[in-house]
Amino acid sequence: MGSTSQVVLFALQQEGKGASLGRYFGPALKMYEHIGPGASDAVETSFRFAANACSKPCEAEAARLLKSGAFPNASLLYLSRCSASQDVLEAVSSADVPDRLLNAKKFALMDIRRRLGLPPESAGQ
Repeated sequence: MGSTSQVVLFALQQEGKGASLGRYFGPALKMYEHIGPGASDAVETSFRFAANACSKPCEAEAARLLKSGAFPNASLLYLSRCSASQDVLEAVSSADVPDRLLNAKKFALMDIRRRLGLPPESAGQ
């Protein structure tokens, strides 16, 4: 599913319609949530593509998915590349992620702190 998503997103970009992805992004993620873990690659591909523009709606979707526990890898990837929000920093900090994603969470926190002009680590985080 991830490679199909990649082909579709690349085609939209080549046709100059990559910006129209924004209006379909939320509904596509909701569809992927219904599919479940089998859609992980497609969600990650979608967030990688969306990270080229770093929009607030995509950031909100990534934060929502992270809080829900769905697709934490893709969510952390996007937030690490794009977020500069104190609220998202707190959400990432308090997010429960699988052990295999602890480093991704750590790097996302460092990247978000850097964008916010905060030291690499704050007390309690």
